[in-house]
Amino acid sequence: MLDTLGGIAGKSREFAILFLVIVLGTTAVPFTNGFPGELLLLKSVFGFHPVWGIIAGMTVILCAVYMLRMYQFSMFGEPKGSAFPALQWHERAALSIIVVMVLIFGLFPQKMLDISAPAVKNLLLLIKSTGEVMS
Repeated sequence: MLDTLGGIAGKSREFAILFLVIVLGTTAVPFTNGFPGELLLLKSVFGFHPVWGIIAGMTVILCAVYMLRMYQFSMFGEPKGSAFPALQWHERAALSIIVVMVLIFGLFPQKMLDISAPAVKNLLLLIKSTGEVMS
């Protein structure tokens, strides 16, 4: 309910900064966790069919617009509703861990790809063998 939020950045800069990094990871900004996956996905879709690649690229843009508008409405503008309390230590710790992981996975995506590669290969083999049975 974005209409009940607003002005949070003025009340808690620390929360606004941590939340911004998480939002940027969601929108697949370079050097965040979402970027490698979006890049690999768009590259694959473009390789399959360029028109579908353009459509997929548009969804990335729409996601970024949606998330940044959500951030704008919730963090800036006139304060609405009750006071926003300062972050407590456990909230700060949880958000900080998430932010660190967003940045680590964005800066070192190959580590995650290496971890998931065997499972992806098994899945692709299963799909290929199922396709052979179905034809």
